[in-house]
Amino acid sequence: MPLPLPSSHTLIFVCAYICCSLLSLARCGTLPGGSPCSTSNNRIDKLSHRFIDDCDDKTFCSAPQRTDLFPFGYKDGDVLPPLCDPGSYCPDEGAGCKPLVDVGQPCQINQDRQCAPPSDWEELASDWNFNGSLCLGSACSHANVVLGQPCVLDSSDYISPGPNGQEFVTTITRHNCRTPQLFCNPASNVCESTKPAGSQCDHDQECRSVLQLRSQSKTCVLPPEELRGVPVWQYIVIIIAIFLVMITSLGTLVFIHKRQRLRRHQN
Repeated sequence: MPLPLPSSHTLIFVCAYICCSLLSLARCGTLPGGSPCSTSNNRIDKLSHRFIDDCDDKTFCSAPQRTDLFPFGYKDGDVLPPLCDPGSYCPDEGAGCKPLVDVGQPCQINQDRQCAPPSDWEELASDWNFNGSLCLGSACSHANVVLGQPCVLDSSDYISPGPNGQEFVTTITRHNCRTPQLFCNPASNVCESTKPAGSQCDHDQECRSVLQLRSQSKTCVLPPEELRGVPVWQYIVIIIAIFLVMITSLGTLVFIHKRQRLRRHQN
């Protein structure tokens, strides 16, 4: 028995849905310069935490020229826009330079460079912040909390696609304790001293090297670039082994030489 044909209303609805889907796809971060756009579509991708708007990588939906520090979409030989002057920053949407943000004011996710540095930034600056400034929970702060004081934790999950449709989740935890000397204990939200290599740990941030050996017994390890000293007893063992090998080799050669002389003498 033949299947009934869809009604004209159904066909019109399906066609309209497909057209709207294609139009929405075309407007998702692909519109060139001069095309209409809406800043209400500016958003952060939930998986990669990258800024997304209606425009392509060379344009933005707003006012003057683009001044992003690492602009996407430019080929070799293209003229890059100028960078922002000291004391200002370029937002994710590239809508012109803005003055640095004070402590407590809103900032874009993980954009430490948008926050104004503290007066003692040279003392607070480390690989875990930008000139002593941090953007935690989308608000500017300084990495100046000392031992035993309350601290703020900010965790972000980054999802990366893998083979066969698998997804890998990486959790980045940041805090406003002085680094690398201190870390923020998630159980008490208090700054504590980081642990040296060989110490037991539950999170990477607890380790002085921010490296953790992920096994049943979680242990802080040295970073790959760290120079590792050789204990004195290892030097002694190596020297003794070298002398034993030399003496054994010499004794073997003497024994072989005596056997050869004895055979020649007997002949």
